[in-house]
Amino acid sequence: MGYNRIDPRLWESGSFIRLSRVPCSGQSLWLFLLTCPQRHSSGIFRLGRGTIEDTTGWERKPLGKAFGELFAERMVEADWEANIVRFVNAANHYAPDNRNVAFAWVKYLISLPAVPIVITHSIQLKPLLERFGIPLPEPLGKPIPEPIPKPVGYSPSLPLPPSPSPSPSPEDSLKARATAGVSYSDDFETFWKAYPKNGTESKADAWVEWKAIKVPRPSLDVILQALKSQQQTRQWIEDNGKYIPHPKKWVKGRLWESRPSPDNQPRSQSGLALPPLTGV
Repeated sequence: MGYNRIDPRLWESGSFIRLSRVPCSGQSLWLFLLTCPQRHSSGIFRLGRGTIEDTTGWERKPLGKAFGELFAERMVEADWEANIVRFVNAANHYAPDNRNVAFAWVKYLISLPAVPIVITHSIQLKPLLERFGIPLPEPLGKPIPEPIPKPVGYSPSLPLPPSPSPSPSPEDSLKARATAGVSYSDDFETFWKAYPKNGTESKADAWVEWKAIKVPRPSLDVILQALKSQQQTRQWIEDNGKYIPHPKKWVKGRLWESRPSPDNQPRSQSGLALPPLTGV
């Protein structure tokens, strides 16, 4: 069931204000958040604790306790540094009625600070907005790279600590150094063009291993001769080349030096076994 639409001017009308005050509790706070003037139909909105206190007459301590109940039930999240409140499951209860509403949501999300709580909410709304062909601009449409750790004693009412930037692995660093601003050699381009591929190979990975080939380094002719011969083996032919090793593995393992087993010998188109390679 979706959130009901109630006129938010309720909280500012004179007749309502003159009524006896509602005590602060988890339930009364939830009802206030659903109906307050600041609430936005996207489920995230600007709202500070001071504004809630002024509107309801509730004091800070019981208000904090009531928010604690909503946090514990995963109904609400808040960032008090940015004064942002969001309904955790808003995307499951409400969707834009048309393209104009979806566009208005995007404009509103862009107006909010790009803090983690806003990015998280935007990602949840992204499928609803894309139904109308409206993409979310970065960083709102881009996931947070690493989950932000929640230290012991963490309270959802407090802003999350910044996520440390992950350090690149040694392999990634090597790949970056090997490929950044460097053209592939002619020999490697010839090898890469000759190697059978199924679309899952990484040219950059193969290039890193090609550069790392240790002595004795074979000539390109030897590598291409071995490659041509191995393409005729049962392993490389069966199941449309399903078992062909990736170029990175082939280069790293110096597989041009390997000789096929008797049942995997290269075969001609007539099915006869070809003579073994020489000079490899």
